[in-house]
Amino acid sequence: MSKSLNYFIFTIFFLLLSSFSASANSWEDIRKTAKGQTVYWNAWGGSEEINAYISWVGSRVKEDHGVTLKHVKLASTAMRFHASSRKKQQDAAVMVRSI
Repeated sequence: MSKSLNYFIFTIFFLLLSSFSASANSWEDIRKTAKGQTVYWNAWGGSEEINAYISWVGSRVKEDHGVTLKHVKLASTAMRFHASSRKKQQDAAVMVRSI
């Protein structure tokens, strides 16, 4: 298995684990709870190679662990701020400076 796939699988299970209560009894309980869950992977959708890789990972995770992976294809992973958000940030900065 590639390093990327191992990292991805670890990340999925870490995220699933963090949503469970501390009362989970065993790893098998966690696996049973994770089975049938859906994970949404927000990733740039502009590369055929990346899209194919994410699709492949999704099929492996589904086959090996019963977890459905949904690729949410983003046009860009860069953060965008609307004018209203910038205004709120500027107002907050003014408030902080005035304190």
